[in-house]
Amino acid sequence: MILGDPGFFRAERVSLERIADALGVHRNTVALRVQRMTKAHAFLPLSVTVDPSQFGLQRGTLWIVPSPDRRSELGLSSLWLVEGVQLVVQYVEGWLVFVYGEDEAVLEARRRLVVHLLEATRSEWQSLSGRDYVEHPPLPLGKLDVTLIRLLMVNARTPFAEVAREAGTSVRTVQRRFRSLTSSGAVMVLPSGVGHASGLVLGHVRVWLRDDATPRDRILGSMDAMLSRAIFRNLRHPRVASWVLAVPTLTDVESMAARLRKLPSVSRTDVRILLDFRLNPQWPPWLLRWLERRGGKSPRHGSLRGPAH
Repeated sequence: MILGDPGFFRAERVSLERIADALGVHRNTVALRVQRMTKAHAFLPLSVTVDPSQFGLQRGTLWIVPSPDRRSELGLSSLWLVEGVQLVVQYVEGWLVFVYGEDEAVLEARRRLVVHLLEATRSEWQSLSGRDYVEHPPLPLGKLDVTLIRLLMVNARTPFAEVAREAGTSVRTVQRRFRSLTSSGAVMVLPSGVGHASGLVLGHVRVWLRDDATPRDRILGSMDAMLSRAIFRNLRHPRVASWVLAVPTLTDVESMAARLRKLPSVSRTDVRILLDFRLNPQWPPWLLRWLERRGGKSPRHGSLRGPAH
């Protein structure tokens, strides 16, 4: 029901009647169950996520161990002031900070600032997109793209007709551009967070492949099939594959990691338990300003505008 027909998260495309027909139950039964699950936070609001690396920014994932007194809202508040910081994934052992910049020199300057603000005892780049991933030419970004992204960032369910009116084009053109942006991975419509009603344990499993592990795609496909409880995966890194699993207990996470560790193509594995995901509230307005500059359009912040700093 979340995925619907198109294969991406636009759940308003699926009617209650259609769900009821598929399940062989009454429409009111579906409506009541959806209402209960929504109140329990099993369903989440939809939000638009933009991958800025598709438009020319470089991404770094920074592993950092803040000082004990900085593992707090105060530490996060100071971190949110660093330009280009998108989100923080909090683990028992430390934080994983996702940060963007025009090049590695900018990223390194931002790393030093983060280390200073969090009084970190340790920091290291876990990945740098310019170093660890195959670089592709930036996607073209026009005024229609910026308008589409801006409106969807405000409301992921914005009708295409509204986008078309503001952009001065046809609905079909907007639909075509939306499909292009989503198929490339530049724009994703996703739940804004991870459901917590079930009380599941979120485990981050990383797997290092041996240098002679081939064929890589088939090996990763087999691993992916083994990890049926994965809610997120990154299989693009040339040396390390990672999954986030939602499972009932910590033992389940460790058991799955142990199964992977026994595979002949695996050199080692790593398991971390996720505590929380925190999106920088300054990220959407910062990103939109950058996209508007990149798209050659004067900024229009609307309800995405954040406090000046």
